[in-house]
This record gives sequence, C-alpha cells and structure tokens, in this order.
Amino acid sequence: MIRTIDPISRNLDTSCEVCVIGSGAGGAVVAKELAEAGLNVLVLEEGGYYPTSSFSHDPQRMLPRLYRHAGGAIIVGNAPIMYAEGRCVGGSTVINAGICYRTPEAILDHWRDEHGLVELAFEKLVPYFEQVENNLHVMPVPDAIMGEDSLKFKQAAENLRYRYVRVQRNIHACQGTNLCVLGCPTGAKQSTLISYLPAAANYGAQVLANCRANRIVVKNGRAVGVEVSVVDPASQQIRRRALIKAGAVFVCGGALHTPALLFRSGLAKWRSWIGRNLYLHPNLKCVGIFDDQVNSWQGSIQGFQIDEFAEEGIVFGSTFLPPGILALSLPYFGNDSFKLMEYYHHMSVWGALVEDTHAGRVWSLPNKTSLTTYWVDARDQQRFLRAIMLLAKIFFAAGARKVLLPIKNFSEIDREAEVAQIPKLRIRASDLSVFTVHLMGTCRMGADPRTSVIDMDHRFHGLENLFIADASVFPTPVRVNPMLTIMALATRAAQKFVENRKRYLRVT
Repeated sequence: MIRTIDPISRNLDTSCEVCVIGSGAGGAVVAKELAEAGLNVLVLEEGGYYPTSSFSHDPQRMLPRLYRHAGGAIIVGNAPIMYAEGRCVGGSTVINAGICYRTPEAILDHWRDEHGLVELAFEKLVPYFEQVENNLHVMPVPDAIMGEDSLKFKQAAENLRYRYVRVQRNIHACQGTNLCVLGCPTGAKQSTLISYLPAAANYGAQVLANCRANRIVVKNGRAVGVEVSVVDPASQQIRRRALIKAGAVFVCGGALHTPALLFRSGLAKWRSWIGRNLYLHPNLKCVGIFDDQVNSWQGSIQGFQIDEFAEEGIVFGSTFLPPGILALSLPYFGNDSFKLMEYYHHMSVWGALVEDTHAGRVWSLPNKTSLTTYWVDARDQQRFLRAIMLLAKIFFAAGARKVLLPIKNFSEIDREAEVAQIPKLRIRASDLSVFTVHLMGTCRMGADPRTSVIDMDHRFHGLENLFIADASVFPTPVRVNPMLTIMALATRAAQKFVENRKRYLRVT
C-alpha cells in the first residue's frame, strides 16, 4: 500500500519490524525482499507519489514533481557541478535512462584487494545480478526502437573502429517515446515504481510518501526508531511530526542524503568516514548538429555505448534532452539561443562518463544541514578534456557539421582539425560545464571499521541493527551506470538480513 499525505496526516502508523528510508534502487529492493520473507516493513519516501498516468512531456510540470530542486542542485567547488536526483516514490529509477550493467570484475577485484571485500567477488554476485535482471526484464535495446541518433553513434564507432556495446535496459514493451527523464508515460521502463514497490506492497509492505526522515533514534547501541516529518509537497510545510518505532533500520537515501541523515542522528562520532569519499562519475555533454534531420526524440534514449576507452575510465553514449532542458544547457542566450534551437530536429546530444579519481565530501553544518564540496584536480581535468576531444571526434565521424562543446570560450567547432586543440587548452576547471547523476561512495563498505562505515553485510560498524544499502556504500566509482550494482548489493544485504533476523531484531 502506498499512502500519501492526507491519510498519513490523519493516521500515521508508529511501529514496524524494519523501517526502510528511501524508495529508489536500494530501498525498494530491500523492502520487497524483506516483505517477501514475512517481515513487517515500512518505507519512508520524502517525495510524492506520482503514478504513470500522471506523467507528461512537460518539463515545467514534471521536474518539480520528480526531481529534488527541480533537477538544478549544485555541488560547490572549483567547478560548480550541477547534479540531478529523483525525489519521488521510486526515486531516481523513475527519471533515469534505465541502463543496467553489472559491476566490472576489475572493480570488484579492487574492492577485494584494497578494502577486504572478499564476499563481493564477481562470481558470488552473479546470482544477485541475475535475480535483479529477471525482475526488471533487463534486455538489449531492440532494433525496433533504435533511434536515428543511436544509429549515427554506432556508425561513428564503426568508422573509427572503436569497440562498442548494445545497451542493456530495464524495459518491457518499450515504445521508444524517449521521455525517460520525465517519467516513462507508458510504464515500459521497469523503475521501482513499476516493479519492486508494487511487489513489496503485495507482500504487505507500506510506503509512506511525503514523509521525511529527520533523525535515527539510537539507544543502548541500537537503532530504535526514526523521527519523521510529514511534508506538504507543494508548500514544503510540515503537516505533522512523529516517531516511527522500528526493530531495525535500513538507510537508502543516496550518496548525499544518507550521510546527511547520519550526521543529524549524531552518528559521525561513531564513524569518521561518514561523508568522505564522494565520487561523481562526471558527465560531459556535447551537442552535434547534422545536415539531415536526426529527430532524437524518436526511439530509445540510448542504444549503444562506446567502451573502447573504459580502461582509461571514459565511456561514451548518446542521450536525449527535451527542447526546454537542452536550451538551458547551451552556451547561448537570447536571440542566439533561439536561432540555434531552430535546428533542434538536426541535433543530437551525446555524453562522456568519466571515472573520477579525486574524491569530494559531504560536510555536516552546525544548523543540522549539510554541504557538498568537490574539487576537480589537474589529473581529472585533463581526463575531462580528453573525453571531450574524443567525443567531438566521434561526432565528426558520424557526419556532424558542427559540435557544441561544454567549454567556456571554446564552445563551438565546425572542423575536425580543431579537435586536436582541445587537450592543449589552458583553462580553469570552472570553464568546464560538468553534470552528474551518479553520486556514490560517502558511507563506504569495508572490512576495517577505521576506514569504512559499514561491513560486508551492510551493517553499520558499531550498531547491530542499522544498515545502509545505496550508492553511498561503494568504496570506489564503478565505471558504469550504477543502478544494477546498487540493486544487486541491496538484494544481497536484504537476504543476509533475513538469514540473521533473530539476531538483528532481538528485543532488548
């Protein structure tokens, strides 16, 4: 059952066996697995409940509903970085591209060797990957919904003899409407709103929308409940405060809001690594303009990825932005922007995902809020420029006549010969337009409590019944889209909890 603000304000249940904070890739999986095992589960979601029937193609309507800060939040640093994350029932799975890749084996080997995570060897995680893939109908993007932009992208890879892969997505009967970022209007994308949360509800779990977790209450070394506020989705005014009593708590709020909640709960004194180790998997987008019409709104949001440079930490893919959002991201204003947007039918947006090496941090502030900071170092800046150079090269290989770059004062090139200048540019980090939707690492998992926040069973070091299951637990970036990694680890965490439920739920 999914309950929204009016019934919650009138009648708020006050106890459960397991309280799950967050309903995205981590929280929804945990809720389904625990409810299926017969546990009494309550899910708290700060955002509102918006069913598929309410989705539209209008960004002005959907961005404030589905995104935190309408998708325009900023991370502070030498290059202010915009980030987007979902704040709704289903979390970011509602507004992402639905791309599902298993964690590369080399990444898991590194976690084993450097962080002692011997239980996360690739072969041991395969059953969890398979379980999630089956539940989400993960499949390669079929030819029938392959858009012209994806075909141009593939042709460029072949022209350059770059290795590429067909994208795996969690789709069922996809119509190729390419509105993933505004919520799939057909329900084809198997977000947790469509898949895991209804399954959890069928097993008896309750989801409380518009319910913000303020603080985890800890007594005698155990989490005993969660203080919450019922928040009006329009005014953000608090309608009611309450205490949810719980036998155990799973925190699944994501890489920024999980550490923020732990700070507010006074748990930083237990683990000094809370909030450290923030990685962004930065995204740099270029826009190609072609002579012929591309009509990028038709077909799958992404059909192929170029992984030729994956060992360097750079992966390329096509994407799609509705015209209003694309116009905001272009380096032009007024009449110049208007003239450029007249070529919207001829535009395609492609991006580079870069595996960053320098970590940022989430800080606790005295007023019980948090601040996120991230400084781009010289090594990553050069990697960003190399990624932009390669992406521009890919565009020209696809036949683009002009490429718009995310670089201040060098924002447009119309000859392939100009590509070679990009890595040589002497610019500041703030001259780059960087974006992210893949935040991770701020409550990292590890065998050593001195350098990590949770153990291999996702249990908070020092507290027997507090767990974390989201992207914050990653010790390092995962190089690929992180959703499947989050969901596989959350599946494992929940099943480990079920195996030890008597220990974790004991009454003291």
